[in-house]
Amino acid sequence: MNFFDLLAGFGGGSPGTKIRYGVFSNKEDAAVEPDNLTVLYTCVKILSENFSRAPILVKDGNGKVVPHKVSDLWNNKPNDWMNPQTLRSTSEWERNIFGNSFMEITPNGLVYLPAQELSDYEIQGGRLKYKLTPISNPRNRDLRVSREIEAKNLLHFRGVSNNGVFGLSPLSAAYSTHQLMQNATRTVSSFYKNNAMSTHAVERTIPAGGSYQNVVADRKLFQEQNAGTDNAGNTIHLGLGEKIVPLAVKFADAELIKTLEFTRDTITSLYQVPNWMLSANDSQQNVEQQTSVFVSGTMANIANIYSNEIAFKMLSKEEIQKGYTIEFDLDSLKEVTFGDKVTALKDAVNNGLMTPDQANKKLGFEGVPGEFGGYHFTQAQMIPLERYSEFNQLLKDSPNVDKSLTDNRYKNE
Repeated sequence: MNFFDLLAGFGGGSPGTKIRYGVFSNKEDAAVEPDNLTVLYTCVKILSENFSRAPILVKDGNGKVVPHKVSDLWNNKPNDWMNPQTLRSTSEWERNIFGNSFMEITPNGLVYLPAQELSDYEIQGGRLKYKLTPISNPRNRDLRVSREIEAKNLLHFRGVSNNGVFGLSPLSAAYSTHQLMQNATRTVSSFYKNNAMSTHAVERTIPAGGSYQNVVADRKLFQEQNAGTDNAGNTIHLGLGEKIVPLAVKFADAELIKTLEFTRDTITSLYQVPNWMLSANDSQQNVEQQTSVFVSGTMANIANIYSNEIAFKMLSKEEIQKGYTIEFDLDSLKEVTFGDKVTALKDAVNNGLMTPDQANKKLGFEGVPGEFGGYHFTQAQMIPLERYSEFNQLLKDSPNVDKSLTDNRYKNE
């Protein structure tokens, strides 16, 4: 058993499996309370479903989208039995639950491998190899045949990692610190839960001439008459000059143990899922602003993990030298109203960033008949300040300008 087994063995795999980075457990001190399992499930569901909607774009050194085997596998048909949406959502689900997800690169496409089957790894001579132990026949483990896979033939999408090989889910990574703090405060928690704390005291005014011996005797008598289980429920009779006052006790320590549990806000923060996506709480932002923050702050980070691994393993050395890149089209995740979408596309066409046909395609409309729908247009009144006298039409039409002069200078100059 290695360090990761001790750190995050929440029961995510079969006995002996080293990739047990799951977040569910039957242990009594599990970090996720039953009431929050729904929050955890919803967060992972949101991430996996949204990520499965993002297609891959392969761009050449000039930033132009080009046809490529990578985009064809990822967007259309990764293998003969799993559609692309299922492959992408399953991969992101396992990455968030176990901290790792795997796809084997084969001549027939990308083959999904359950994270629990990757049982070990070794690095020899600068080469990384994974050990795969299938779990498809758990009733007869003797028939399971392990095999090794070269790292170059395996897409490995991981969570946070401290050894560069296997990753941890966000909840597993946070649990290490959480468990240490929880163990340190368990005694404090039990202390308060068992009412091992006095919350009131007897205040006595000593009469003139009273001695310390009288105070001790009175205190002993009060203890005998009111303390213990035999006196529980009886009326307390105070002596002359005595009254019961509450103690100014701060229960911050008693509440600390609750803050250490993974609450709803903690889980959503770990997975970077905004709270408005889990409920219908009011927000000061509109739909476009909300989704834009989610895409740029959460999905962009996930896409970066995948794009770097795919480019490293599936682009050739020659393509990398030519500047080929792997990018995810995250614009497909942004939700905007129809009016806002039309306004944005109109600005793009008017400024020469898109052709009219490209804008029509985004809206699902037919293109402009003829060749002009494929042209880029921009308004002509903009002129460079450095060449003002050459481009300014008002200056050219001025009666003070000698048009026979090629430099358009004033006659009196």
